[in-house]
Amino acid sequence: MRKKTLVVVSFLFYIVLHSQERTNKPIPKIGTQVEGQLIKATGWLLDPQGQWISGLNKIPGYDKTNNVDEFISYQFREVKILDSTYSILIKKCFIETLKTGIAQYGIEFYVFSKTQLAQLNDIKNDTINLIKITVLYSGFSGGTKDTYISEIQKEIAHQIQSKNDTSETDKELIREGAQIDFQANLIFHIAPYKSKNIVQFQIYSYKDLGDGYNQIEGVSAIAVTEDMQGDKFFLTNDLFKHCYFETDYQTFNSFIRISNSDTK
Repeated sequence: MRKKTLVVVSFLFYIVLHSQERTNKPIPKIGTQVEGQLIKATGWLLDPQGQWISGLNKIPGYDKTNNVDEFISYQFREVKILDSTYSILIKKCFIETLKTGIAQYGIEFYVFSKTQLAQLNDIKNDTINLIKITVLYSGFSGGTKDTYISEIQKEIAHQIQSKNDTSETDKELIREGAQIDFQANLIFHIAPYKSKNIVQFQIYSYKDLGDGYNQIEGVSAIAVTEDMQGDKFFLTNDLFKHCYFETDYQTFNSFIRISNSDTK
C-alpha cells in the first residue's frame, strides 16, 4: 500500500512540475491624456484649370470626387509597451454611420520612440520643414468612439507577436539582406508663416522600396493631379505648389508647438 501511495504522489508531483502555466501576455496600453490635438484645418488643391479649391478637414481631389486626404482629428498620446513608453499619433480618418446609428471610425496609427518625437521641437518659421520619423508599428484600425483605442491596442499586440513569430526562413533571408517587411516612415511636412499667421502642412507616410522608389501611404496621391502622378511631389517642397492643409498658429500649436523665434 505504501509503495502504491509513493507512486501516486510521484505522479502528481510530475504533473505539477510539468504543467503549463497560464500567463497572459501584456497588452499595449494607450494613455488617456491627449498631449496634442488638431481638429480643424482647411485643405487646398490646385485643380487642372489652375484654380485653388478647398474643403473643411479635407483636400479635394482634382476631379472633386476622391479626396487627397481627410481627417476628423489628429492626436498625440503615449502608449506603454512592456516596460517602455512610446509616442503614438492617432488619425481619425472618417465616420461611417451604420443603420444602428453607431458612428464607426477609420483610424490610422503610428508608434515611434519619444526621442523621434523631439524632432518636432525644431520646426523653423518661414520655411518648409520636412521631418522624418522612423515608425515601429503602424496600421489601420476601426471601432466606435468607445472601442477604437482597444482596437488599436489589439493591432499593436498582433504586430508585436507577428515579429516574434518570424519564421527561420525569413530570418535567413533577412540575414542575407532581403527586405521582408519594408520600414514605414512618418513625414511631417510643415511650412509655418508667422507674418501671415498661417501654418501649411501635410502628414503622410512612405516606405522605401529600393531603387529610388517610395510607396506613399496615408493619402491618395493619385488624386493630386489629372495624370495621377501626384506621388512624385511628396517628399519634395513642390508638394506645396499643388496641395496642403492650412490653419492658424494658435490652432496648430494645440497640436504641435512652433517656436515664436524668427530664426530660420
